[in-house]
Amino acid sequence: MKIIIIGAGIIGASIFNELTEKYKNKVTIIEQGRVSELGATSVSGGIIRCLNHSSELIEQAQYSLNKYKNFKEYADAESAFVETGCVYPIHIKRNIEEVKSLIDELDTQINLEFIDQFQLEKLIPNTNWKDYHGAIFEKGAGYFCPKYATKSLINYGAKKGGNVLEHTECIKILHHDNQIQGIQTDSQIIEADLVIICGGAWTSQLALRSEIDLPKTLRTKAIQMAKFKKDNFTLENIPAFIDENSGLYGRTSSLNQLMIGIPTNEWDIEPDNFPLQNEDHLSKIFTAAHSIWELTLNDLNGHIRMFDAYTDDEKPIVQSSDLEGLYWATGFSGGGFKFAPAIAKNISQLIN
Repeated sequence: MKIIIIGAGIIGASIFNELTEKYKNKVTIIEQGRVSELGATSVSGGIIRCLNHSSELIEQAQYSLNKYKNFKEYADAESAFVETGCVYPIHIKRNIEEVKSLIDELDTQINLEFIDQFQLEKLIPNTNWKDYHGAIFEKGAGYFCPKYATKSLINYGAKKGGNVLEHTECIKILHHDNQIQGIQTDSQIIEADLVIICGGAWTSQLALRSEIDLPKTLRTKAIQMAKFKKDNFTLENIPAFIDENSGLYGRTSSLNQLMIGIPTNEWDIEPDNFPLQNEDHLSKIFTAAHSIWELTLNDLNGHIRMFDAYTDDEKPIVQSSDLEGLYWATGFSGGGFKFAPAIAKNISQLIN
């Protein structure tokens, strides 16, 4: 059985690593550029946390977190996981008793605790959370370098016999009589029994060219984070943060920088004709962050910007297709990194 994986971001890389365990040289992954250098993976914040809105997502996040923490066993590479924890600030307009009840409810699944405003400001120095009760603190969370994770998983899959084709664009999925036959690339036709599409923002274009219906509508949305650096800030071990009230999210980096983002409103962009800068959104991030962090415009130290494929309900498409031999693993709405190992396991189970 010959298997082709389209797209070598973190989702494709995780599936490649999973499938080469059993199918070895029968698995080929193709990437239109270089591994991990395009799409959402290339700029992901890499925050790994388990607090989510459903038990299913919590279980998937926990499974994946364990794989990242035990990366040597999972990917034959040293783990780059940095356990900082993650805080979820609680605005004063939210019912604090409901928050504490949620923590109690999830006590057996996730290591959570409530910290007050004073504890939050101590945990994240040089910040002002005067309009907040405090925060939920998830102790075991942290971050992992997405590019390193992706390349390591690809390398391990190749070590097990898998084939890697970089700078190879998939032009069309080939099928006949409701059966997958392979793919046409910009240089050759590759026969296959199974094709797994992990194309992110390029998925809709590929489906259209291949005359294949998507299970859901996918829309491409820009992702942008600002980078700040202050010489008098000590950022070591500061937790990642996700604030539902302001929309701010982010973490520190190994370069003693703050990476702070806020969701954009830039929809339906062309992934092959993407503006690499949006000053208005950069200003929006700064304005929102300035009310909490002691930042000035002089602290701005660049930005990172890319895009991902979003579904209307922000639930990814991880399923088989009506076409025999076609599988989808796409539409992760900016959050695929923390679920990637679990998604790979799910795809493997669907195939088997």
